[in-house]
Amino acid sequence: MQTTKNCNPSIELENCTFAKTILMLIVVLGHCFDFWTGSWFTANPVYHAPILGVIADYCNSFHIFAFALISGYIFSYIKWEKNGYKDFGRFIIKKFKRLIVPYYFAAIIWIIPLTNLFYDWSIKENVVRFIFSTNPAQLWFLWMLFDVFIIAWLLSNALRNDLIAIFVAAISFGIGFVGNRLLPNVFCIWTAFLYLPFFILGMKLREHKTGVIRSIPWPVYTVVHIVLFIVCEYLNTREGATGMLLTKGVELVMHIAGALSSFFVLQAIAGKFSWKYNRTIRYFIDRAMPIYLFHQQVIYFVLFFLNGRVNPYINSIINILVTFMASILIASALIRFKVTRTLVGEK
Repeated sequence: MQTTKNCNPSIELENCTFAKTILMLIVVLGHCFDFWTGSWFTANPVYHAPILGVIADYCNSFHIFAFALISGYIFSYIKWEKNGYKDFGRFIIKKFKRLIVPYYFAAIIWIIPLTNLFYDWSIKENVVRFIFSTNPAQLWFLWMLFDVFIIAWLLSNALRNDLIAIFVAAISFGIGFVGNRLLPNVFCIWTAFLYLPFFILGMKLREHKTGVIRSIPWPVYTVVHIVLFIVCEYLNTREGATGMLLTKGVELVMHIAGALSSFFVLQAIAGKFSWKYNRTIRYFIDRAMPIYLFHQQVIYFVLFFLNGRVNPYINSIINILVTFMASILIASALIRFKVTRTLVGEK
């Protein structure tokens, strides 16, 4: 069975671009099924389709966690190996342009006006949700990652120590878990603490080219992730505080296994062909960010018009096709011009 312990650091680093692009597209794909979880958009599917809900839950169990891991992996390379990101101010400005400028651009011109066609929110609620980013639809990911970058930079020297890194990751998850339940999630700060452990895991994965994590064959991570996902699907039906804590504990391990599985599987796939010279892959690499920024409201329209009118499985197929085509057209238009490329976080 293939193991992950013998890695080529340069190739592995290059393959992160491929992995991030695929994960971003999986996010979009997962959102096309989220309606059938019963807790997304208007949360009232006329025809229930539990299988579609399970597909959405499965995608949600690994995609952003793996993306956070890979972001930490790349951060570790630049910060620790290349001795980059020296100036905190310049670092913040760079990440602000990459993440927060696209956040407010997409929020103001697209997400707020279109989302309010389906929800009767007051001006105050829109400000709280989107300007202060307490619940900003798909955009939460951008503020979360921006916060994580800031925290990781401030703690980067301490995180070189493995024991301190483990301690910080554990405390961070606890802070996020408690904060999310007691205080407003302004600028997605509590969400950032929940994802920081995965970012730190990625940092350590880059730092340690050998070790226990890499000695485990990637199929093992995949099997563990699937088994824990099945367990979580069962535990989610249980009620009470004990059941919730047990579920959250199992979910955390599931997300870790899913993030590691995604990283190693996508690295393995990237190593099987010359993706850098593949026109289709390059096409999506150039458009992945704007596709992510603008996809979700397209899904809203498809669901609004098709919910109850067609079979849910046909609905989901149409949803995928229309969402990707519309998002690609929007992305292609935006990256044509320097100003709009900058506004969506592209160079």
